[in-house]
Amino acid sequence: HFWGVQPVEADKLKAKMIAVNLMPSNKIYDRLVKYQSIIPMDNAAFKTHASVFLNKPISAITADQSPDYGEGWYSVWLPKYAAAEGQKAQSAMTAILTKYFPSGRPL
Repeated sequence: HFWGVQPVEADKLKAKMIAVNLMPSNKIYDRLVKYQSIIPMDNAAFKTHASVFLNKPISAITADQSPDYGEGWYSVWLPKYAAAEGQKAQSAMTAILTKYFPSGRPL
């Protein structure tokens, strides 16, 4: 869900998870909270994030690759990522955490 892949048959998936006693993972919860903490909240933070993630200066990031992922995706968003995108990403992560961990961090 975090990576944009939604369950095809959510009810069947949930039933199967219950049937095999698959419990919520504190490791997954912690990872999602970590990812939420590094969401860039404005354009300057996004540029820093892109440079660190791609291990290159902003000036070296090009649009020569697919705009769907990696360097190509960053090149599309570098000029337009703003506080609204940061807030939207925060809200999406909060929704995922609430959906899969309604009681908070598992023990």
